[in-house]
Amino acid sequence: AAASAGASSPPPGAAAAAAWSALQDEAREAMTTPAFARFGMDRFLFDEVLAHDSLAAALAHELGSKFEANDSDSHIRYDEMLRHAFEAEPMIADAAAADMRRFVEVDPATEGTLGVMLFFKGFQAVQCARAAHYFWTEANEEGRMIAKLLQSEMADVFGVDIHPGAVFGRGVTIDHATGVVIGETAVVGDDVYIMHDVTLGATGTSPDHDRHPKVGNGVLLGAAATVLGNIEIGDGAVIA
Repeated sequence: AAASAGASSPPPGAAAAAAWSALQDEAREAMTTPAFARFGMDRFLFDEVLAHDSLAAALAHELGSKFEANDSDSHIRYDEMLRHAFEAEPMIADAAAADMRRFVEVDPATEGTLGVMLFFKGFQAVQCARAAHYFWTEANEEGRMIAKLLQSEMADVFGVDIHPGAVFGRGVTIDHATGVVIGETAVVGDDVYIMHDVTLGATGTSPDHDRHPKVGNGVLLGAAATVLGNIEIGDGAVIA
């Protein structure tokens, strides 16, 4: 009991709140630079970051606006759909905060968390996958059609196909992202780095429902790596 008392975890939402405060500071600083004084970039930054009250709200707006533009003839309220998932499960935004921080740590092309959130489609796709997973696991399978809709929009907009059943840890980096395919029963651990064209798939011959890879913590999956079947990839492994 004494050990657990001395190692208490932060409450859900705390990591996201800290990341959001830092992200807003970064956005305000960016507003003072020449890049955001031209071509409506200031309005873009305001709409994407400064107009919102939380990381969950900003992510929902960012993803929702992309999906609504892609699916302009429908009446789906994507922003509302995504915000529901992010706010109902605060750990999603906490995981997003860890993903942004990890991107900055491992990707030399990254200059700060603001650029990750605004422009890195691998980051954006993972947050969509987390929201889809929330709906996929709703009671009585009530959200599964919503989850499949989000999967479809993610594939259309980002070129990334992640089944909503897949489970992600924190600090996940999908770099460049185009062509990544992750199957239903795949598990991706913490601090995993995935490059473009990676497939975590099934063999097509297994009779078992649990048929996709389980990726440990700190794994690197190089460009075009293909891993098939219900196999375990140990912590720290490199697959090129």
